[in-house]
Amino acid sequence: MFDHLDDRRFEEFTYDLLISMGFVNVSWRRGTGKQGASADQGRDIVADWLRTDVDGAKHLERWFVQCKHYTQGVPPSSFSDAVTWAEAERPAVLVIAASNFLSNPAKDWIGRYEANNRPAFQIKVWEGKDLERHASSAPALLARYVLDAVPSNVHPAHLQYVVSVNLNTLDYFFETIDALDERIRNEVFSFAFDAVINPRFRSAVSGNETLAELMLDSVDYASFRTRCHELSRARFAEHLLVQAVVVNTLAWAQSFADPAQVESTIKRNEAAMEYFAAELETESDQQRRETLGRMVESQRRHIEEAPARQQTWARYYRVLCESVLPRLALEKNMPWGDSLG
Repeated sequence: MFDHLDDRRFEEFTYDLLISMGFVNVSWRRGTGKQGASADQGRDIVADWLRTDVDGAKHLERWFVQCKHYTQGVPPSSFSDAVTWAEAERPAVLVIAASNFLSNPAKDWIGRYEANNRPAFQIKVWEGKDLERHASSAPALLARYVLDAVPSNVHPAHLQYVVSVNLNTLDYFFETIDALDERIRNEVFSFAFDAVINPRFRSAVSGNETLAELMLDSVDYASFRTRCHELSRARFAEHLLVQAVVVNTLAWAQSFADPAQVESTIKRNEAAMEYFAAELETESDQQRRETLGRMVESQRRHIEEAPARQQTWARYYRVLCESVLPRLALEKNMPWGDSLG
């Protein structure tokens, strides 16, 4: 979202964002005013936040904001000066505002620093996603910096579908996705299969059964088609059902295709792997140990496959947007279609 801004422009955006959020006495500590010149002494922006206590008393909190405009993860070395100055001047809060995200070593460094030093100030990290959220209620700010509040990897056809009135029949929808490669169709629409079928499960007996073994209803394409038609016969509007399925499928596909999510996905898998590994170290039951071992290896495999999985989903997402959505837009057979223009 911020990659088209240079360093100075990103700092300027952050300055204006703070004002839009309600900060006061906002000061941009740029040295000479020329691009690339800085005498910020470890913080790019200084601002005050008006705090109201429970008894109604008001006071100003001093915030230091250090802006880091990187196209990749921000390393810990890039904000050490900001921490040093915060130690000396003791603001209430030090914010690291990153145009994209902090690297894992940077996040680990902050965690260790807080644990070992117990600083008098709070460290907040505002990554690109946080900045997008803070700016989402300020459309004028987004327009001023030519920022799109929509994630950068969202396909235009996805946006067009979401904001359009879509009046597709089930027959036409299934005719459209029947043309997809079976493997791609089954994987892309798997979340819709599960949501529409809403399978039932029997109670576990041994406690070692998999979810698939406990499932009483088949979750596959044929069952999905059958269930959709059952819902239609129960007077669930066809076009609403199709739109719900497509919007849900697009959301999952876009999320998995987003390159910005790879690092956070790996981080979650690493945390899960560490948890299962710790449980394995203290578990004495052999059957339970085998289960935990499989879970550790499963998380390890997910970590290794994360980059390739993102690329696969990027391809699936393009198929949805460039093959499925254009065909759905061509249907003219709904009985009220002409009356809606």
